[in-house]
Amino acid sequence: HFSDLIACPGGAPTYVHVGGVLCPAGATWTVTGLCPGFTATLVNDDAAKSPAPSPLPPAWSGFIAITAAATVAPGTVCCPVMQFDCAGSPAQIDLCITACDCGNHGPVLTHVDWHDIPNGNERFHLRFENPSPNSPTVPVSGRMMSQEFGVFLPDFGQIGQFNIPPMAPSSFFDVFFDVPLTSLPPEPPHVMPGNPLAGLPCPQDTVWDGNVDIAWTGSGVSGQVNKHYGDLVVCPGGGASYIHVRNVGCAVGATWTVVALCPGWNVMLVNPDFSPAPNPLPPGWNGWIAATAAAGTLPGTVCCFDIHFDCAGSPGDIEVCATACDCGTLSVPRPGGDLGFGIRSTAPNPSNGSVAIDFALPRDGEARLDVYDASGRRVRSLVNATLSAGAHSYTWDGMGASGRNLPGGAYFLRLSWSGRITSRRITLVR
Repeated sequence: HFSDLIACPGGAPTYVHVGGVLCPAGATWTVTGLCPGFTATLVNDDAAKSPAPSPLPPAWSGFIAITAAATVAPGTVCCPVMQFDCAGSPAQIDLCITACDCGNHGPVLTHVDWHDIPNGNERFHLRFENPSPNSPTVPVSGRMMSQEFGVFLPDFGQIGQFNIPPMAPSSFFDVFFDVPLTSLPPEPPHVMPGNPLAGLPCPQDTVWDGNVDIAWTGSGVSGQVNKHYGDLVVCPGGGASYIHVRNVGCAVGATWTVVALCPGWNVMLVNPDFSPAPNPLPPGWNGWIAATAAAGTLPGTVCCFDIHFDCAGSPGDIEVCATACDCGTLSVPRPGGDLGFGIRSTAPNPSNGSVAIDFALPRDGEARLDVYDASGRRVRSLVNATLSAGAHSYTWDGMGASGRNLPGGAYFLRLSWSGRITSRRITLVR
């Protein structure tokens, strides 16, 4: 089984139709031997050419979709293999793809980042480049959408639209959007075992944790990039720090691996109850990314890793940057006698009823103390007021917003003040 194809670097996909995969049990499929800059996947025979599942339904027909990045030189040949398995019976389609100068060159999105700016806004930055040393790019138009912190999720709301003019050879073009944080999906809950000590290399949270989806089209060219990003602070030698994954929107269940992990660090996915997550994940899974650092990890060390997901051949990645920070109990005063920010104690924990909560603020300000369940849903707001600097105490009766006792399980206190957030786990026993 053989097909010869031409791909336009930086252009729209090239398709070849597959008349049928006649497997009564439904065949699984994989692609091997892909060269850098090339993609090959199966798509359904519909108007949107949606990604094909794996396994395929019996008697499936559709297309093989091929792309080549703008950086692939014309004349480059790549010969991957599309492999099928029908209840243990193998078959394959051999492909040979040749990159060809099709006359239209689109820009390449090379950089996506964002950070907090004053007045409660987030600044997003895109950089498009023309990698060709000889040819200009065609103009393109596109849009940037926000998503909740997860993977394979639908768009939440629009961040902005952009127009990229023709770009000269070897040039770049920057796009910026300033968006109120209130227009973006809520940040996922974070939980860490200790609290950063004042004056040590512990990062301030200055980045919205979430996803963006960027898509653009022009004359004969198109492109799409998804970026999923979150920050964590980790206590070396302490327990795990967690960031909540809202959903893995894969209807057939996604496999996952941890990529580019640093020496002395450990990362895994855990379920809402903090038990190890299975692989593959069940459809619609939600849970936590858990990260730890060895006791010898120097404070200030940053480890950026990826959680790579595969949903029936469709890839997705969540990038997390974790920073090692000296942590301690907040019963230790800050220099000058002021208490540091954070939850100092919860007792009893576990509890079959009420929990006494002690927390501290270093300065006067607006503060919130909320209770979340293990799925990341807020179930009770305990404090939402302007509080004075110093120590504070509050007793939670173990009830939700409805005034009824919450069921037994893991819950999280989340204290917010002056742009800072800390969390503490509480277990209710019923």
